[in-house]
Amino acid sequence: MGIEPILFLLRHTPFWSVPTFIIAGQFSYIYWLKGYRKIAAILGLLVLISFIVTLFYIWAGGPDNAPHVFLKFIR
Repeated sequence: MGIEPILFLLRHTPFWSVPTFIIAGQFSYIYWLKGYRKIAAILGLLVLISFIVTLFYIWAGGPDNAPHVFLKFIR
């Protein structure tokens, strides 16, 4: 297993990141209100990761440039 799955996820970021952001955000809020702070924090971290990846996707220039910018970043 190489780096291809990561590049695939970066190329198709809006299709997984935006729904994850919305769903995890909603459940994080619900669990926070119910008093399950640990679960809410984990879901909040998932929201943060999705948001950061979406910002990177936008900053990199979309599906064609995001994998190339990522490869330049790690090399």
